[in-house]
Amino acid sequence: MSFYEDNVADGSHCMNCCEFIGDDVAYPRTCRNCDGEGSEPNEPGHKKRVKAEAMAQFDGWLSRTGIAHKKHNNGFHVVLMLPDGRYIDVWPSTKKWQLRGDRISRNGKALHELVLKQLRPWS
Repeated sequence: MSFYEDNVADGSHCMNCCEFIGDDVAYPRTCRNCDGEGSEPNEPGHKKRVKAEAMAQFDGWLSRTGIAHKKHNNGFHVVLMLPDGRYIDVWPSTKKWQLRGDRISRNGKALHELVLKQLRPWS
């Protein structure tokens, strides 16, 4: 199993969004934001606000990197074009990304490092 599959199975990560919840409890569970057990419901519009914040944060990062890109579906799908000719599909509202031909990831730090390595190969 993968890292997240193991952690979802033991309950340390949410089974819906894979966010860290806490210590292992030996069964899968969901976090508070995904309406987990014993959680208070979020205020109306919470998901839309979270997605809008994620998209704004991604737009700021994208403008700082200066990498070539195309936006599709009003910015919900962004295709980054790396200098070596590879493409990265990014869905900023869900924080998912995929180097074409590889698996989908939510690790924003790995995306940042991949892009920086392409823009600054000497570092």
